[in-house]
Amino acid sequence: MRAVASVHFRRLLMDIIQNIMVREVFGVSASVFVLISMTMKSDSRKGNIRMRLFNMVGSILFIIYGIWIGSFCTILLNVICFGTHIYYLIGLFRFKD
Repeated sequence: MRAVASVHFRRLLMDIIQNIMVREVFGVSASVFVLISMTMKSDSRKGNIRMRLFNMVGSILFIIYGIWIGSFCTILLNVICFGTHIYYLIGLFRFKD
């Protein structure tokens, strides 16, 4: 009986560790998208659109990550960032130079 409980405990512990690792990798990948967007040249219209799209992907990933970890601040900040990017992208597509 003790051996069975030990096996179940180990399996549960490994599931928790894997879940945490997947969650952290997800959060890091969101950070990578935001970092890439910050290193892009945005002095042209095309560059600005590309930068905003990359940052929007990062925001979406951060929103999902925030829901996953239960962080209202992370969710709120990235919803606001996402909305801001939508606003400026509409302006970029509406008023072509």
